[in-house]
Amino acid sequence: MHHRTTDIADRHTAIRVVIGLTLLQSGFSIVHAVTWSFGSGISWDDITQAYSSSRIALWLAAAIWSCVAFAAMMALHQGVRAGRWAYVGGAVMWMLTMLALAPLPLALSGTLLPLGASAVLLSPAAGRYLSDHAARQIASSLRGRVSLAMWVLAAAGYYAMYLARLTNTGWLAEMSPGVWRGWLTLTMLALPIVCTVCTHRGERLWHAGMFLVIEGLATFLVLLGYAPYARTGTLGAGYPYYLAPSVHSWWAMVPLIVGVCLLGMSSSPRRPRQCERWAI
Repeated sequence: MHHRTTDIADRHTAIRVVIGLTLLQSGFSIVHAVTWSFGSGISWDDITQAYSSSRIALWLAAAIWSCVAFAAMMALHQGVRAGRWAYVGGAVMWMLTMLALAPLPLALSGTLLPLGASAVLLSPAAGRYLSDHAARQIASSLRGRVSLAMWVLAAAGYYAMYLARLTNTGWLAEMSPGVWRGWLTLTMLALPIVCTVCTHRGERLWHAGMFLVIEGLATFLVLLGYAPYARTGTLGAGYPYYLAPSVHSWWAMVPLIVGVCLLGMSSSPRRPRQCERWAI
């Protein structure tokens, strides 16, 4: 009897990575826009006096694009074919807007994700995913639903913790001053281990690999977005200088490398046990 685990292509891993990565980043962008709009205490008149019309238009376009990307990926996750075209169309408009309103280095760094995601969504793999109704079904068991919710919580918490440590701003940074930041970091790092234990045995490697790949790509894109700020005068007046500590690059490299290895291990054929070798 031939035994093998589910292949990466059967699990639609590339499509799920794009969906998870886009939902994570666009969701946080929406939360940041809402909290900044209502919690910063800055009036609209102050904004119009402090920033140019092109900067304000770029921020508004970014907020709209985040909403479009989030809605399109949620629709694609549910198997709605229009979600693919909504994302690709919105990505084209967003990239053109970036090139028109943002400095070129910043525009180029901001177009990497929509360009790469659009390429994946226009590939045959996306068509196979949309045709595979069973692949999009949510786990029906209580353990499966709890495991999925915990992985979502772990992804959001890990990403929020990374942003808080990188910029020392945002709602998580305000909620975790001083020594609490360290305890919160340990908790967020331990949560994926708990999620792995709660996941069904045959799916643990794949889920852990997906988590690490998505987080690695997300943190890499954050660092890439800050790269233009590291050169004084590159972006022009009104853009502050910021150099991300080199240690933060390990937050992207290590999870990404380990995640790719776990995904490769999860797709390799399982060696049959001694009692299975003569099974019919």
